[in-house]
Amino acid sequence: MTVSEQERNYMQNLLDIMDGKSPEGANSLPGKPLNESVQLAGPGQVTSSDVQAMHNVLSKLERITDDLVQDPEPNQEFRQALQEQRNTRGISVGSWQIAVHEDATRLAGKQYYSIHHTQTQQVIANDISLYETALSVARLLNKGEMVNSWKVRELFEHDDTYTSHKIDAHRFRIRSRKTHDQHQRQLYETRMQASSDRAQQIRDLLKKHSLI
Repeated sequence: MTVSEQERNYMQNLLDIMDGKSPEGANSLPGKPLNESVQLAGPGQVTSSDVQAMHNVLSKLERITDDLVQDPEPNQEFRQALQEQRNTRGISVGSWQIAVHEDATRLAGKQYYSIHHTQTQQVIANDISLYETALSVARLLNKGEMVNSWKVRELFEHDDTYTSHKIDAHRFRIRSRKTHDQHQRQLYETRMQASSDRAQQIRDLLKKHSLI
């Protein structure tokens, strides 16, 4: 629903008249035949044509406002953002807290995550490798999903598989550095790359899930 150029010009002319100025164009309604009599008004005066033009514009604005009022529900992304807040420990997602931890000796990556309920302090997971996993799980729990539901279990299984591939990649990298056999080194490097690629594929999958 849009206001036509003619109606905009007519509104401007009406405002000019009310300010005591002379209107720039003819004082006719949009679509009004040119040979029809025109009602003229002096500075500061408003004609019935002016009132009708104002009515047309306001009616359109009212319909636009009604359309907005009929769909006041914010979209999922907006509602989600309202429930998530960063803090000193990590990020809170409604009633759930994602905490960030570090361990320099951890083979799958020194940074890992845990999830606990902010009121009961109950920890439901404490060795999550990927932030994407933690965020997706916390969002599901905040929507009412059970901890042992298949959706949550599937996310944890993906995270475990990612962790396993990362550990394999780390071990093959160490072996490739230690061996003096060229053939063995190439074999370890190939397996290291394959494990890294599998880990990245799972991370990409979980990243897409966290954006839903």
